[in-house]
Amino acid sequence: LDGDSRLNIANDVLEGRFYRLLLPNRFDCDETPRQQGAVRPANTARGASVPTYLGAEEVTGNEEDECPICLGANTASDAGVLPCGHGFCEGCILDWSRAHGSPFPCPICRTSCRL
Repeated sequence: LDGDSRLNIANDVLEGRFYRLLLPNRFDCDETPRQQGAVRPANTARGASVPTYLGAEEVTGNEEDECPICLGANTASDAGVLPCGHGFCEGCILDWSRAHGSPFPCPICRTSCRL
């Protein structure tokens, strides 16, 4: 492929995703639940995988959310939400935790997390 063809393929793949990074509060982390000790595990029964956490505001599975690591769609059955409130697909956050040890930093806000 020549340079123009590769650029067109990249544009097709990324089209419609960049704007999501510009949404308000895309990478904000609400530290209030963590500071008050109100973050509790909500679901750890998914085969000993990534627990989903609920804080002061309930985290809901939004089918339009995408993993900020791989940019793939997060589905309710494949999503893991860390105590800081950031969500990732299960495979990405498990790979991230293996690569960074335990506790590992959240890929978005660097909050210390454990699985």
